[in-house]
Amino acid sequence: MKKTLFFVSIILIISFLFSIDFEEFDKLLINIPDWEAKAPIVGRINIERVYTLRIEKNYSNGEKSLKIILLGGPGVSALWEPFSLNLSYDRDVFWRKIEKVSGFNLGIYYDKRKREGEIILPFRNKENIFGAFIMQFKKIHYKKALILFRKFNWIAIEEKVLNDMESTKKRKKNKKE
Repeated sequence: MKKTLFFVSIILIISFLFSIDFEEFDKLLINIPDWEAKAPIVGRINIERVYTLRIEKNYSNGEKSLKIILLGGPGVSALWEPFSLNLSYDRDVFWRKIEKVSGFNLGIYYDKRKREGEIILPFRNKENIFGAFIMQFKKIHYKKALILFRKFNWIAIEEKVLNDMESTKKRKKNKKE
């Protein structure tokens, strides 16, 4: 049993790392002036009817850092759960709120003491959340992080994630037939 689980895990990791051409996604994950960007880490897992896409790109500027994460597939909606009730709070050390920017709802978490946090932009279709665009940031005020986050073309990224998820479902369905 342990050997089978090990081999299945290895296969999943390999397929996750090498299963797609991400050139179009990489074009959407722009370079930011004065920030050093590393090559993206990309992958997909396809199990039964579960299609999961994950792309991650790291940026640094001195001690400041950003991590951009693109996610697609079932389960992404769980990331929005803390914001789904539209509850905001502000404490001495940290706060969480929803902010509407350019017609999109953003979930923002910010630790005031550490000057780090996360911005989540959920992508929705008619039925549910199918993807998310996330920025994790460190040693940056959230307003500066939001300015950097807005440099990305959210509409193009949302469209690309949706198209990728739909085409993956079609390919999987065609393989079964």
